[in-house]
Amino acid sequence: MTQVLGPGTYQVRINAVGKPSLFDGETPLDDPTFETTGTTAIKFEIEDPTGILDFTLIPITWRGLAADINPPDNVPVLDGKRLTLEVNVGPGQPERTLVFTLHFNRGDIGDVLWTHDGKAVVDPTIVEKPPEITGDAQG
Repeated sequence: MTQVLGPGTYQVRINAVGKPSLFDGETPLDDPTFETTGTTAIKFEIEDPTGILDFTLIPITWRGLAADINPPDNVPVLDGKRLTLEVNVGPGQPERTLVFTLHFNRGDIGDVLWTHDGKAVVDPTIVEKPPEITGDAQG
């Protein structure tokens, strides 16, 4: 079942079977879709990054795009003090859907996000929507 979420801060932690997984507090996010409008950020806090975080690798890749190209306004930024991967999202014109993979290095072993039970890879989706135009904004 797809979980639809807004911009915010989400956690990456090692699950019960030793794989990196995505959580919203205590809730596992096994099939997340992030819906955004306008300019915003989705942040991924890395819990206990020792041994799982090595950003000498490309930390994020986008499905269907060349490895060296990111969508405009979608640039990952690592804040070393908070160990947070921030994906900056710009307004989609028109609406667009982006699927991405987060990459980790766990002791020289490349890894990605997994479901909380470690049975499937998780490739989160961002749906960028243009800002809604209200009657007042039309002039």
